[in-house]
Amino acid sequence: DVLDRFVTQASRILVALAALPPEAAALAHSLKGSALAIGAVRVAACAGVAERALVKGEDPSQAIAALHAAVMQANASIRKRMSNPPH
Repeated sequence: DVLDRFVTQASRILVALAALPPEAAALAHSLKGSALAIGAVRVAACAGVAERALVKGEDPSQAIAALHAAVMQANASIRKRMSNPPH
C-alpha cells in the first residue's frame, strides 16, 4: 500500500539525513515528492526547506529537526488511519 511505503521510505530517509551524506539534498527532494503524492503537505514543505538549506550549504539541522517532527506526525496519522480504516 502507498501509505505503508511512505512510512517506510520516510523513516529510512530520516535516518540517512541524520548522517548528512553527500546525497542529502536529493534524499530531501525525494521525500518532498513522496509526501506531495500522498497529501502530506507539511512534510513536503519541511523537506523543501531542508533541501534548500542543503543545496545552499547552510546548516540544515533546524530544517531536518522540523522535517523529523513532521514525518513523525504524518506517520502517526497514517498508522492511526490504517488501524481504523473508514467504513
